[in-house]
Amino acid sequence: MSGSTVLLVDCGETPMDLLVARLQRLRHRVVRVKTPADAYVALSNATLGIGAAVLPIDAPVASLGGAVAKLREVASEPTLAMLATGPRPGMTTQGELERAGIDFALYEPMDAHALRFQMNRALAWRHSSRARRTTRAPSTAVVRVRAGRRTREGRLYTLSPGGCYVAVPTPWLRGTGLKLEIEWENGSRIKAQGQVAMTNVRGNLKKDALPVGMGIALDRLAPSDRETISRYVQRRLLRLDVAGSLR
Repeated sequence: MSGSTVLLVDCGETPMDLLVARLQRLRHRVVRVKTPADAYVALSNATLGIGAAVLPIDAPVASLGGAVAKLREVASEPTLAMLATGPRPGMTTQGELERAGIDFALYEPMDAHALRFQMNRALAWRHSSRARRTTRAPSTAVVRVRAGRRTREGRLYTLSPGGCYVAVPTPWLRGTGLKLEIEWENGSRIKAQGQVAMTNVRGNLKKDALPVGMGIALDRLAPSDRETISRYVQRRLLRLDVAGSLR
């Protein structure tokens, strides 16, 4: 599909071998080059369908802003998303990345759910700017889901005050009423009720952009818990921003 390929410009001090493997496990098509000049050639090739380009934070370029502008100029995709990867830098460098035109950060360490979430945002951005104004955030919190007498344990993939997506090997059918208990890292818990709004299971119709699991619409949530989730989402998204807070 046009715009679904990820270009990695592997020109920094730390090789991108691990990132390549992680992206491929998420079923992304990856093109890897070693120099900005090679990146220009790849981006101008419309048959590759490159929708996002990843630069190392320590890319050896005279002007990061100039390099980003050139990459966009030669790209066959008109809305190429630019990402930076590497250890989270100081606030000064974060500001420089943002001013250079970097759209999304892949600051390490980054868990698998956050990586999938950021790449989905980047690749969806070419279709709609709403991807940058999301009210959902990735999470790895443990969640226990009960339907009748059966309980299954999974991991949150995304969470919002209105719903969540739970990664679980055997999701319930769409429309099933559920009771949920989300366990935060500090041991506190949130209880909610909802119903299955969609599922993603193994097979021909599986969506590679999502883990196997189910999307759940939350229809009964205490106001205090809704506020807790809202604050969590805001903090999590801020941490994922290019120039987000270090807190």
